[in-house]
Amino acid sequence: VLEGELVAPGEFLLSAGEAAPVRWLGEMVGRVEVGGKVQVALRPESLRLASKEDAGSISGELVELRYTGPATYGTVRLTGERAREIEVLMEPGEAAEGHPVWVGERRQGPPPRIYPAPAGGGRSQTS
Repeated sequence: VLEGELVAPGEFLLSAGEAAPVRWLGEMVGRVEVGGKVQVALRPESLRLASKEDAGSISGELVELRYTGPATYGTVRLTGERAREIEVLMEPGEAAEGHPVWVGERRQGPPPRIYPAPAGGGRSQTS
């Protein structure tokens, strides 16, 4: 779960570490006013490794690989003072642990789910 800001219905802004914030699309769960704080649940199959030049990509470090037969999942620790870890569906051999990577949206798969941020911080009870 990542924190963000709702910039339009179904569109949220994520802090991207040292880079400019990025806008991603998602599915609203609950009511949030534009400009309100949100929490965003991201599925690994909704994310991909991207290049630094890809618009809308966020930086991190690949900290772990997990092989599950035909699929490979990478745990990415995002850059920034509020660093979180997210899981990304990857191609085998696409990147190595300990290396910097960029993560972008994959337009296939379930969309990110956008929840209202709970009052006072913390994790939403609806996620």
